[in-house]
Amino acid sequence: RERAEALWRDVADEFFLHHTAPQIVALTRCIDGHDLDLGPLVTVLDADAASEGATELFLYAEDRDGLFADSVAAIDGADLRIAAAWISTTRAGMCFNSYMVLDPADRPLALRSGCELVRALAAAIKAGASAQRPRRVSRQLKHFAVPTEVAIDGEPGGRTSTLRVVAADRPGLLATLGGLFEELDLSIHSARITTLGERVEDVFEVTNRAERAITHSGHAQAIADAIRSRLDAEVAGTATAVAS
Repeated sequence: RERAEALWRDVADEFFLHHTAPQIVALTRCIDGHDLDLGPLVTVLDADAASEGATELFLYAEDRDGLFADSVAAIDGADLRIAAAWISTTRAGMCFNSYMVLDPADRPLALRSGCELVRALAAAIKAGASAQRPRRVSRQLKHFAVPTEVAIDGEPGGRTSTLRVVAADRPGLLATLGGLFEELDLSIHSARITTLGERVEDVFEVTNRAERAITHSGHAQAIADAIRSRLDAEVAGTATAVAS
């Protein structure tokens, strides 16, 4: 019992709001039986997901630069859409990440495909799969997409800064954001990804690579402008790399 309590001690409260006691027990057993030296743990939780209308992929791994980018790129590379996600990194540097995913027809995954998928995702994340696939933005999205909104806020003396992104939903959006965070030298400590109809509202707790909050107003504005510019250019079909 003490070992289980220590495992979950620093995980964000929101994670427990979205999971039942039996799910936490099942995940505890999976984590306890997994050797992280072999790579991250990826498992399907409640594969039929009838009540949620999506399938939950759970990722347990040691935090490192690029982990978020690699994980969302691997999911995108498997032709899955992330409908929601909760990212939690403990002070000990362990990631407890949940991704609610749908197949290309916007359906939950079949149990059999889920078993095959977790092995492929774990291997891709371990290898570093952050290269983004080229995506075509639909003509409808180009005509009706609203401009991206980005804001960075932080409390004086806070450990992290809050990065909020509101954008038109489209395939590969999180993979694009993951790549941008790498280019902008941002570390993700926690996140809440929410899809609301045709738009997404994403909230990230971020720091720079030195694990410090983004406190300089000019730096924060440059980050916000870079994200906004890239996402809007992606919809317009004119995306380019962030200048170094």
